[in-house]
Amino acid sequence: MAARGVFGKLTRAQERFYEAGRWRWWEHLIADLRQAFRIYIKRAGFTLAVLATLALGIGANAALFTVVNTVLLHPLPYPDAGRIVNITRRGGGSDSVPMFTYWQQNNPLFEDPRAYSFMGSGVNLSGGDRPELVQALNVSRDYFRLFGTNPLHGRTFTAEEDQPGGAQVLVVSYGLWQKHFGGDPTVLGKAITLGGAPYTLVGILSSVVSSRRCLDAVAGRFE
Repeated sequence: MAARGVFGKLTRAQERFYEAGRWRWWEHLIADLRQAFRIYIKRAGFTLAVLATLALGIGANAALFTVVNTVLLHPLPYPDAGRIVNITRRGGGSDSVPMFTYWQQNNPLFEDPRAYSFMGSGVNLSGGDRPELVQALNVSRDYFRLFGTNPLHGRTFTAEEDQPGGAQVLVVSYGLWQKHFGGDPTVLGKAITLGGAPYTLVGILSSVVSSRRCLDAVAGRFE
């Protein structure tokens, strides 16, 4: 009874004890951080080496995880994605049409070779309300079949159009169709100018295909 009279109720004494312990832990943490900071400042070279090692380790692990996640956990969203390879010339550069044709007819390794080339970093497209700078490819016939894709409207390219002197035809992405042509399906068959050359718009890719390829326009006849 005497102790209770001096210290008050037991519950209140316990609360003060726990509250003092909580603040004491926080004060110890701040003191430890200050001590660690002073040590690191005195040994700046060692600190920089540790930070550089951590940065390199984290960066390497992030890059490795990105590759594993893309290749193993989430492979390319195409049929037989593991069999698709991209072949380039050693040292860069591009192949000519005769060279690709010869290689297409005389290679014993690959089942369905197709060719593509970028039309510069950006080309002007006109034929809608205003000219627009777009990302475009020149491709050989059946380029889309290689990736198991079909157009949302219209068609892709025929064998005749893939020949030298064939008609110049164009397929555009879903995003470009919506933005530049207002989603008008009657634009199929109309004349479009791409990079200063006349083309006929024959197809519109689906939104899924457009988002995968990140392209605005694909022109037939690899050149």
